[in-house]
Amino acid sequence: VGLLLYIFLPRRRKSEQDIAYTTSSMMAGDLAALILLLPFYGLPFVINGGTLQAITGLWPITLFMWLLALICLIMLYYNAWYASYFIQLTPAAVQEISFRGMKESRFSDMTAVNIVSLRNPGWFRKLMLGSAFLALLGGRTSTQPAGSAILAATADYGGLEICKGSDRPRYIWFTDQNGGIIINNFDRVLAAIQAGGVEINQQPREIEGFSMFM
Repeated sequence: VGLLLYIFLPRRRKSEQDIAYTTSSMMAGDLAALILLLPFYGLPFVINGGTLQAITGLWPITLFMWLLALICLIMLYYNAWYASYFIQLTPAAVQEISFRGMKESRFSDMTAVNIVSLRNPGWFRKLMLGSAFLALLGGRTSTQPAGSAILAATADYGGLEICKGSDRPRYIWFTDQNGGIIINNFDRVLAAIQAGGVEINQQPREIEGFSMFM
């Protein structure tokens, strides 16, 4: 029933001309968040033997599990943002629209526009590699930890950095971790910026961080 609700959920219909994230690029995140949310929320009641035990004597287990469930809720929030996000072009600006409202970047305010390459922070890559190494030392034969570590270490997202004076730069991430384009018709954004008289620095500059927080 939940899957059917997700499929038939009323949403803004996309046209072929929309500058928006592809539906396929969001479904994996939605499914992963839902698959993890329900067990992390429900397991404390099973492990602790009941509702009363879950929130009294064995509350540390419940707290840990529910913190993990909260991460899943955060994932769903950002997936909802990606689902509602689209770009609108005007003769004077690039407008980014989502359920949080509209943010406008006027061509006349842009001091620089750069192509950037985003990697996960170094500490996060080392943490993932360390976790994989400990899993191997623990005798685990599964390749999943090593695969996750390699994915975290090699992930590389392509984006557009829009600088406006002393303001914090705005980023539009238009490729996935493997370099595939995930915003349909994104070439129209580049063409509009150049038509607005702003030069785009095509030499990729590497930065570190998490795309959802930038």
